[in-house]
Order: sequence, then structure tokens, then C-alpha cells
Amino acid sequence: MRLRIMARAAAAAGAFASLSSAFAAVDQGQAGYHYTYHKQIKPLSIDTSRIAVLADDVEAVKAAVVAAKLDGGTVSPHGLSKWYLVSGFGVADGARIERAVATLAVQPGISFASPVFFDLFDGPMFPTRDLIVGFSAGQPGAARDAIVDRVIEVEARRHDWMPDVDVATVKSQNGFDVLNASNALAAMGATLFAEPDMVFSGRGGLIPNDPQFGDLWGLRNTGQAGGLNDFDMNASEAWDVHAGSSAIIDVVIDVGVDMTHPDLNLGPGADFTGNGTAGDPGNSCDHHGTAVAGCISARINNSLGVVGAAPGCRVASARCFVSTIPCSGSWNASGSWTVDALNWAQSIGARVTNNSNGYGFTSGAIDTAYTNTRNAGIVHFASAGNNGTGTIGYPASLGPVNAVAALDRFGNRAGFSQFGTGLDFSAPGVTINSTDRQGAPGYTGGDYNVVDGTSFASPYASAVACLILSRNSSLTAAQVETIMANTCRDLGSAGYDTGFGWGLVNAQAALNAIVPPGDGCSSPVGVGVGSYANTLVGAGNPTLVGGVCGGAGANPDVWYSFIAPVNGVLTASTCGTHDAAGVDTGIDTVLSLHASCTDAASTCSDDAPGACGASDGGIQRDSVVTQSMSAGQAALVRVSKFGGGAVGPFTLNISFAAANDACASAQDVSSGGTFFGDLAYTNNETNFPAMCGAAQTNPDAWYSFTAPATCPVSLTVSTCGTHDGPGLNLGMDTVLSLHTACVGAPVACLDDTTTGCTGLDSGIFRDSSLTRTLAAGETILIRVSKFSTVTAGAFQLNVSATAANDACAAALPIAAGVPTPFCSHTATTDGPTESACLSFGDDNVHRDLWYTYTTRGAGRFTVRTCGSAFDTRAVIYTAACPLPSTPNTALACNDDAGGICPSNGLNSSVSAVGAANTTYRVRVGGYSGAGGDGVVIVYCSADINLSGMVSVQDIFDFLSLYFAPSPVADINGSNTVTVQDLFDFLAAYFAGCA
Repeated sequence: MRLRIMARAAAAAGAFASLSSAFAAVDQGQAGYHYTYHKQIKPLSIDTSRIAVLADDVEAVKAAVVAAKLDGGTVSPHGLSKWYLVSGFGVADGARIERAVATLAVQPGISFASPVFFDLFDGPMFPTRDLIVGFSAGQPGAARDAIVDRVIEVEARRHDWMPDVDVATVKSQNGFDVLNASNALAAMGATLFAEPDMVFSGRGGLIPNDPQFGDLWGLRNTGQAGGLNDFDMNASEAWDVHAGSSAIIDVVIDVGVDMTHPDLNLGPGADFTGNGTAGDPGNSCDHHGTAVAGCISARINNSLGVVGAAPGCRVASARCFVSTIPCSGSWNASGSWTVDALNWAQSIGARVTNNSNGYGFTSGAIDTAYTNTRNAGIVHFASAGNNGTGTIGYPASLGPVNAVAALDRFGNRAGFSQFGTGLDFSAPGVTINSTDRQGAPGYTGGDYNVVDGTSFASPYASAVACLILSRNSSLTAAQVETIMANTCRDLGSAGYDTGFGWGLVNAQAALNAIVPPGDGCSSPVGVGVGSYANTLVGAGNPTLVGGVCGGAGANPDVWYSFIAPVNGVLTASTCGTHDAAGVDTGIDTVLSLHASCTDAASTCSDDAPGACGASDGGIQRDSVVTQSMSAGQAALVRVSKFGGGAVGPFTLNISFAAANDACASAQDVSSGGTFFGDLAYTNNETNFPAMCGAAQTNPDAWYSFTAPATCPVSLTVSTCGTHDGPGLNLGMDTVLSLHTACVGAPVACLDDTTTGCTGLDSGIFRDSSLTRTLAAGETILIRVSKFSTVTAGAFQLNVSATAANDACAAALPIAAGVPTPFCSHTATTDGPTESACLSFGDDNVHRDLWYTYTTRGAGRFTVRTCGSAFDTRAVIYTAACPLPSTPNTALACNDDAGGICPSNGLNSSVSAVGAANTTYRVRVGGYSGAGGDGVVIVYCSADINLSGMVSVQDIFDFLSLYFAPSPVADINGSNTVTVQDLFDFLAAYFAGCA
């Protein structure tokens, strides 16, 4: 079966003429072994002395060697976890290696066996079980799977590892099968490339030198050691504009960085080799990455060692290589590790990467990852290489990667530095002082070292990109590269040349060429809560605005936009600008807030003495402005300078406090509904003596609910939809409590509810819900906080309050003649439509409340809502609750009673003929969604004059109506006034109403 599958794939690809055995395709004829790189055949030279084996332990490999009859075979660790090299089994050729690999692959305890080839650095290179296949765009996953399945059986898949790039883990345990399959797939029209996830070797761009401590001529060349004065990157001059932002991360793709070095400004770390070092070096030879990192972000002004070219930026360590032992400057790796590192760089928000290494293998997957991440905004740098030739090494040779050559202090390209077509920049790379692994594990046994190589030119160039992005992070990768190219110190032939690229990178000129972000009100920088470093250097004043203090109207300015997340107060300040280091050296700023680019300032501050505390402790020149804002409102923040003062760097601080941060400022939610808040903008006002969910000292937001003045309600508050609104457990774990005052213990508190949120919290239950009955006019305080130490964030508060008789099944009994107040502000609608109340297209009774009335005597009884404060409707039903799905079941329905209710013609009056001692349902509500305060009264059949009580006067009034005759005297509803009505009235009269 395998032969037929492989034969069909090979025929379809046109790659093989015939297949007569499992090794016929592998042998690849007299042309020898090869792999395919972007449809191009790359010959492979097989190492006939070794076989690579993947196994859990060395004993299994030794047993397999014996079982495979590889006489004299010895086993040694490769360097990568669980990989071993089998050698010493005598003279072999390709055919014997093929048989040995096939035999080893099926031995117990062996996961995979593979041939070993020589890579570009003569290091060991071999296929793994993973096939990486890049497809032309738009092919669905099932179609891509079918293409791979035609060639080889697959055990597991990773779809869209990158867009249109899949990884297939094959069932075969034989490396020749993987190599063959990759070549067959690569030849197909539906693929862009295919390759094994190859293990290969590489080397850093280090040329070791004797340890010494020298000056940093590459950053500031004063002619030390006979160098060319001022031949440097102008880094110290650039720091006057910007020394780098901690928000900009440069990922060092290497053998790991010393993550505890005190002189490195470090970000996160990750290990893609499977050794679990979290970005630290993994063995005694993993030195290279720490020296590379020091060139970028060694700290400044900390009285330690050296300084990087972008000391305020951070380095993230992506350990992708495992150094060979004994230390030779080379390493081993798998191609997928670089891909994963590049994708990780994008996931952590890195804007720059540096790869000071040359690879012994070229990979379509690595090419694709570099292209994708550059398209996503990451600027890539790599060392050109150290063999002195006129070609650029890989991956520096890739289009999305900036290749960097090394210069010495005399203005020359270093003799070891590679150059040629594709070279982008040159940077210092000879006698470079940088950080070393601390103590004995490093190059020298100290914490610093002097190193040479394009390995250190490349991070210097990448640091300039970091400085550029620190000043304007909105720039694209292409814009950063253009700025660097346009500001280089030209070397060699005028303009670009293949000997120096664009020339020596110039940090100062690059920063001065940048228009600061937010230069111009039409393109403000969107900000949230936090601190933002920027500069007025290079800023213009395209918009003159009025109402600006400090003589700043025509001065250079930078603009920011802030959108209020909730109702609250915005505070913007430049605290820390004028007196950041305890000395009055910063610029004198002016702050103003504007509604639009043409509106005068709503508020403006030149100086704010005392408002910044120790952040402006000398001559106080920093500014502070505040403004109340509603949720969703935008404010423009203008930063400028006083009068004719100097331009320079500044810090803008944005803080925001929710309007209901304090209990005394609780937001009124008596109207009910859903309200959105965010604990990220609140503090803890009161440390409560008792609180569930460990929320005593946590930030809190406050709300208040007041029951209607005329009736009690059942209040329900919840945070349902906060933790699991989209169906995923992503939101904050909330704590709800109810309070009668801003101090003291709550009257109710709940951390989590498992039943109160139905489908709105269906994952891990973390939302909360509380219900409490409030007396008429009673006010309760609602506190929203969070559980214990979880991160503060957004929440939603749901508030509903209903009368006890909101539902028909919960109808309250009502007595005849007794005015009964009701409140339908928050009532729901649960009854059917009634065409008898149809008016202007609306036939429902909205926000309805329910009552029961039991007659004493037979006859016509009346329900009225006269005196209600809104447009009411009243309905009478038999005893059973009507179904919402069954319309027009009422005995009677009335919308407007007109003059019957003289105070409000929109109130209602409805009558029905009832049997004696019978219960009826009374439904009151509103027209077209109306609700509010009202009053309902039932008049029994004997109360003919609707006075609310039965007396002898009712007899006289009835007789008057009877002899008229008046339809009102039709007590029994026969539509005719007869003597029977007299008898029925008297029966009802003597039965009474109460």
C-alpha cells in the first residue's frame, strides 16, 4: 500500500520515473539525495558514518543498535533532547544507511530513525517526523489534507501553523520517507514549498578576542585607541532625544540570554528547544545571546558595566539553538524553532528581532515566517556573516531581513565581515564591549567581555530601529527601514553600495528625522490610562487653538485622544518631565484639553505647583488638567511648552477615576437596566469589617437603587454576562454586596452564583446575583468588587425590580372600594394581546400587574385606574391566568375612559358582569410601553354610585336609574332593564361588598 501511495504521488508530481521498492524513490537515482527549497533542488551529501535516532532514553537506542546488527555501533547524545547519533558501525554507503535506518526505525523504544546529511557548515542535519507544507492561498483544509495524504500517511496535523502553511506529523518512523514525501509535495502545483522540519547546525557571528574592558567606541568614538574621531553611531547624541521606551521589545533569536543579568533591560523569555530554560542559556557553551543582548539594551546610568544603544528598550530572549559541546561557536536547531520564535515575537507585541547567526540550512517555512511577521510590523535584522566573502549568509540574505556588516573603529569594513548584494546596513562590530553571562559560565568568567563579529553589528543596528519606534511606534517596518537608510553615514561609493549597504547607522540623525507621533491634531495618538514618553523635538504647530495658557498658542505641540471608558474624571499631567531625576533639567510644559481641533481649550494648565509631589520637586513647571467625562466621550489632550522655552522630551500621564468610585457618589440605577463599569478605574474607599470573596480591600464601584415612593419592590442585581458573556471564561470574577450605609458590614454579599445567571455564565461560574425586597421609598447601596487577587477589569451590572404581582400567577387579592397604589416602572409584560384595547396599532397591555377580585353578589362590577400618572389600560378576565399565546380572552378591556376619569382622560374604566362568590383576574398596565405610578380601585355591583362603599343611597340611586331607565341599571348584563335587575341589585346589596 505504501508503495502505491508513494508511486501515485511521485507520478502526479513528475518527480520520479518509477518505484520498484520502498527505497527506489528515496535513492533518487544517480543524482543523489536532495531536498527542495522553494521548488529548487538542493543537493544533500549523506554522512555515511552516522544515523540519527529519536528515543526516550539511551538504553533503548543501545538495545536497538544490537538488534539491528550494527556491529560496533556506539551511541552519543546529539545535544537536542532525546536525539542520539549512532556511529562506529564500519564502512557504509547510502544503500547500507537506508537499510540500517529502516531496521532501527521498527525497533522497540525507537520513535524515529533518520539519515544524517552535512549542512552548509558541515554540521549534522537530518529530517524529523514533521512535514512542513506551504500551499497556494485559498485552499481549504480538507483539500490540503488530501494533497498530503496522497503522498504519505499522517498521524497528526496542525492547520494554519502560519497562514496557508500546515505541519503534518507522519506515521512513518523513517527519515527517508519524510524526505521523499517532502520532495514529492514540493513538486506539486498546489504547493509553494514543502520540507522536513529539519534539524541542522549553525553558528553565531562571534570572533572571540582576549578579555578586556574597553570603551564603547561604536556609540561614541573620541579617537580612543587610535580610532577615527566621531566615527560612531551618534548614540549618546540620540539619547538627548530618546533613550528608548520599555514598550519596545527587541527579540534576540539565539542560544539564550542571561535573564538575571543586572545590567540588562529584559522583557519576557521563551525556550523553543524543548529544554525548558524560559529564555536562559541551557548549557555551558550558550554564551552568544547575552553578548548580543548587551549591545541593544544594557542599562544606562546604573553604575554598572556597559550601556546598549537603546538602553530604555527591552530585550526578549527566544532560545532557538543549542550550543555544541565543547564550545566551538556552533549550535544545533530545528527549523520550526525559528518559526515558533518569530510567531512568539509577534504574539508578545515585539517590534524588532535580531538574529546574529548563520544557518546551515535554508527553509521555506522560516522564509514565510519572516515575511509574515514583517508584514505584521516587525523589523528584522541579522548578521551578514563572518567569512569575509562577498555573499550574505542566511537568514540575513532574506528580503524581509536587514543584513548588517561589521565596521572597525577606523572607518573600515572588518576583514571578516561578509558583504555583497542584499547588504542593508553597517554598524560597529570590532572590539565591542558587552555583557557576558555572569560568573564562570560566560566567555571569560566575568560579567562583561570584549567581542568581535557581525553578531554585534547586527544588534547595534536593531537598537537604532528600537529608538525610532520608541519615538513613533505607529511607523511601519518599511518606514523604519527607510528612515535608517536615509540617515546613514554614507561609506564607500556615493549612495547605496554592496560593500557597506546604506552606510553606518546613525541613531541621532534617525531620531531627528522623525516627526513625533501625534504631531498635528488631525492625527492624535490614542491613549488609555498610563504614561507616554514623547518629545516636542521635530513637532510643528499646524493648528492654532484658542484658550491656551502659558503663551503656548503658536508653540510646537503633540496631540493625544482619550475616550472615557465609563462616566468619570480624566486627569492628564506632565509630572516627571521637568524634574524627573531630581534636578530641574526638563522642559516647561503646557497642557490643555479640547473637544475638537478647532475648539478653544476647555481647561489649560501651565504650572501646577504641589500637584505632582516629588515628581516636580524643584522649580515646579509640570502641568495638570482634569475634566469630567461621560462614557464614550472623547477629549483631545494638547502638550506644548511655555512661551519661548526649550523643546525636548516629556512624559504624559493619563489617569481616570470612575464617577461612582466613592460610595457617596454612587450612580443611581433606579430606572433598572444594564450598566457597564470597569474596576480598573476605581479604588477601595472603605475597608469593610466583613465581606465575601476576600473583597474587603479590593477596588469597588458603587450604585444606588431607590424603590418607588408608593410601593415595595423585589430588587435583583447581578453581574451575569461579565465572566462568561461570549461563552468563554474570559471576564473578571465579581463580588456583589448590598449595603444600607457606606460603612459597616453588608446586609447581603455573594461571590459566585451557580443558578442566577442561566446561560450567561455557563462555564466556570464566577458571576454573582442578589435579590432583596425593598419597602416603598427604601434606598439600598450596591457595591461591585472582585474576588481576592484577580485582575481588575470590566463588568456589567444588571438591575431589575418588580412588584410582587408582576406575574399573573403571583396576583395579589384586591378588595372592593379600597384604592390600591401600584408601580409598574420596572414591570414586565406577560399577558396576551387584546383587540378590545386596540388603539393606534397597539393592542397589548404593557408592564402589566395582576390582582384577583372575588365577588359577593352577582352583577356588574367595575375596575378603574382614575388618578394614575400615566396612560393606563385595565382588563378583566375569569379566574384562570390567560396564556400569552392566546389573545382576546378578556371579559372586557378599556384603554381610555375619557371624561369618566376627569383628572386624566387616558386613565381606564372597565366593567364586567360577574357571578356571585366568584374570583376574577384584574390586569392593569400601560399603552405603548408606558409604566409608572398608579392607583386601581374595584367597585362591586351593589356600589351603584361608585362611591367606594355600599349604603342606602345606592338603593335610591339605583331606583332613579331603573325608572329612567338607564343602561347603568342593567345589573345582570341582559342589555335590557327589567324587574329582574331590581331583584338582582337587591340581592347584591344585601350580600354586601366586603
